[in-house]
Amino acid sequence: VLVRDAFALIEHLELGSYDLGGFSLGARTTAKLLVEGAKPSKAILAGMGLEGLAGWARRQDFFLEAIARKDTAKRGDPHWLAIQFMKSQKIDPVAAAHLLRTFSDLEQGQISGIDTPVQVLCGTEDRDNGDPEKLADLLTDGTYAEIPGTHMSSVTKPELGTEMMRFLTS
Repeated sequence: VLVRDAFALIEHLELGSYDLGGFSLGARTTAKLLVEGAKPSKAILAGMGLEGLAGWARRQDFFLEAIARKDTAKRGDPHWLAIQFMKSQKIDPVAAAHLLRTFSDLEQGQISGIDTPVQVLCGTEDRDNGDPEKLADLLTDGTYAEIPGTHMSSVTKPELGTEMMRFLTS
């Protein structure tokens, strides 16, 4: 559904030239758009590693379990931070579960067939979605850059925006 919405927006805005990117679920959406035929000038997959695209079932199961345990998990539970994030963002758990089930794994051959210049950008302590360097290496025109932080903290760092702008304007 996110992919269809993005294609509809690109068409509605009549974008001939654009860049595309996302963080975490947004990176999954961006990768799927690229595989489905989106043709941005450049793309950014932030907070993403190879296993987050070609091993989605494990990550999907983690989040579905977090949703199921949203009212019972205690501090220290591996799902705790994800649950707290979803609560802080007022994410509808039913809608989130439906959305998570709409994604499927990408095959490594699909990923390696992406010919758009792609920056894989991840926090130094972020391997929530697998190995970002493996992802960058698999891409036809992929580069890897890292910034300080974990999956949840790197997105708050000014280095994220700085590195994105460096890539998009290079």
